[in-house]
Amino acid sequence: MKLALSIQTKQTTKLFNGKYKYKIVLVTKTASWFRGADLEHVKTMTAVQDMSTHAHWARTITTTEIEYAVKLTSAMQKMTDFIIRIESPYINFYTNNKADIEKLAKVNVDSVKYVSVPTPGSEANLEDKKIIVKNLDYDYRVTMGRTRQNYNNFLQWCSGKDKVKLTKRASSQLSKEHSWGGYYFYVKDEKSLTMVKMFLSSNIQNVEQCVKQ
Repeated sequence: MKLALSIQTKQTTKLFNGKYKYKIVLVTKTASWFRGADLEHVKTMTAVQDMSTHAHWARTITTTEIEYAVKLTSAMQKMTDFIIRIESPYINFYTNNKADIEKLAKVNVDSVKYVSVPTPGSEANLEDKKIIVKNLDYDYRVTMGRTRQNYNNFLQWCSGKDKVKLTKRASSQLSKEHSWGGYYFYVKDEKSLTMVKMFLSSNIQNVEQCVKQ
């Protein structure tokens, strides 16, 4: 992939949204305009010359930023099969077309937070429900969903065993009476995973197979 040397790159270790290999994160105050990838809405917003008609927070948007939004919209209109997720002021753009990543990065290099790409030779291992790991001898990564009780009995079962590798966050969240989830831990093998499921059951959000590379 041809990117400016100043752009930070990260390794894609799992498919984004279970489908996409590439991600670019763009920084702009107009990020919320791109929510839902509704480019016609972005056009409407950029066409308003008087920023006082926008919400109070948007009145600080400069002409340069509006021009950037126009250029992004123009570029995205020529692209297919992508999704956008907004975390203002960030636009997270996902695709399987690396040429689209290059085009968006060129619009304004200084507005690129980072790009995530697969390392050479790893693309074949990028499949749904799989994650690429290094120097980690565990077969599964378990991601937890929302919980409404503590799981101290599970934590006690894990204590002194090498079958489950708990992160500090996992240990902390599993000991609470309520958690929104989103944290993960690693499980050694399928037999251990069966035990984990017995303890945590429907509170498990996702199980991914670890592919060592």
